[in-house]
Amino acid sequence: MGVWERFFWGNRKKHRDLDEMFKNFSGRRGVYFIGCGEKIVYIGQSIGSTMGIAQRSIESLANCYHRVDDITLPWSIGL
Repeated sequence: MGVWERFFWGNRKKHRDLDEMFKNFSGRRGVYFIGCGEKIVYIGQSIGSTMGIAQRSIESLANCYHRVDDITLPWSIGL
């Protein structure tokens, strides 16, 4: 099971390019942001060796996602 499938997203599907975007970041450390609409809703970092930036950013997105009531707003992740 991939990191995306570990979380409940309601009726939202994973973006078709997400796996391609993350393939070069697997296991890497770094800083990322999560945006919703025109606002940055979370800034985080992956510093440990057990969770790379790809996995950590999706986990953070899962924690932020349900705090926004308007499901029509677009989401983004910047690495």
